[in-house]
Amino acid sequence: MLAVKEYQTVTNISGPLMLVEMVDEAKYGHIVDIELGDGSIRHGQILQVENDKVLVQVFEGTRGIDVSRSTVRFLAKPLELAVSPDILGRVFSGLGEPKDDGPAIIPDKRLDINSKPINPYARNYPNEFIQTGISSIDGLNPLVRGQKLPIFSGAGLPHRFRRDGNHIRGGTILYRRPASNRGNRTCGYVRQSCQRPCD
Repeated sequence: MLAVKEYQTVTNISGPLMLVEMVDEAKYGHIVDIELGDGSIRHGQILQVENDKVLVQVFEGTRGIDVSRSTVRFLAKPLELAVSPDILGRVFSGLGEPKDDGPAIIPDKRLDINSKPINPYARNYPNEFIQTGISSIDGLNPLVRGQKLPIFSGAGLPHRFRRDGNHIRGGTILYRRPASNRGNRTCGYVRQSCQRPCD
């Protein structure tokens, strides 16, 4: 197993990317902690390794990072999620940290979020048709339960819908990015509606 190593050799920052030089034994996909001059910590992931140069994507952004006063800590492991039955019904950030003001998760184990590719031949054949009511979609590109579903929405499109078994009636939206308070209400309604089992 690789050891945790620290470097103060940040040479360049561009957008969300940070270049660290004179690094040894870094691996693609591993995570890093970036300690700023004021003691705050940001997180990132290794996107590219070339000889002794490492390109890191900083998750929280690079604004305010001082190249000369920053320490990059290579944690020698991929991003892991703490799992236990307590995570059911909770809301988490992209890094797996609780966002719902609930208690911290005491994990039964930690799992690597990177998984092996899915073998398409091992999947069950999708056969439960989802009727959208939009003839061009239902006829040319039908949606079925068990596949990734596209997002239908845009300016001027209706945003209300009603679930009726496998059918979606009265609108064209499965999920909507909120642009206003009304959008937040819509997202909440959609999320709650989609979490209910179909009758």
